[in-house]
Amino acid sequence: MLNGGLKKVQNAVFSEVYDLSNRITEETYHPSGFPVFQTYETLKAHGCRSARMTLSLHFATHLDAPYHFVDDGKRLDEFHIRDFIGSAVIVDVSGTYGPDKAKNTPITAASLKEYLEKANLQLNAGDMIIIHTGWHHLY
Repeated sequence: MLNGGLKKVQNAVFSEVYDLSNRITEETYHPSGFPVFQTYETLKAHGCRSARMTLSLHFATHLDAPYHFVDDGKRLDEFHIRDFIGSAVIVDVSGTYGPDKAKNTPITAASLKEYLEKANLQLNAGDMIIIHTGWHHLY
């Protein structure tokens, strides 16, 4: 996460910005099942269109808060959006953790360190890590 909070964000200048979002449709792949869209209001009957969407929380590009792995970890709602804006190092682990590899294999800190060293990447205090697994090719 960013150290320095708002002050750092206000003074930050970024040379590149990456959009990590994925388009979600009824055909979007996920190992736990496809998203379900259900219309519950129509323009003709209700004057507007509304729908519900049901999907796994671990769907497409997402963020796991510490609470997901640590008993008393910080929950996602305890972060501010500013915490997710800043410098990042992209680590490509697709050769080991890609969709054609063993499923449900945890990405360990030791593995990330090894990939950083192999790619000659420097992780500085306050940097975020974007883990490239190759799974986005399925979406």
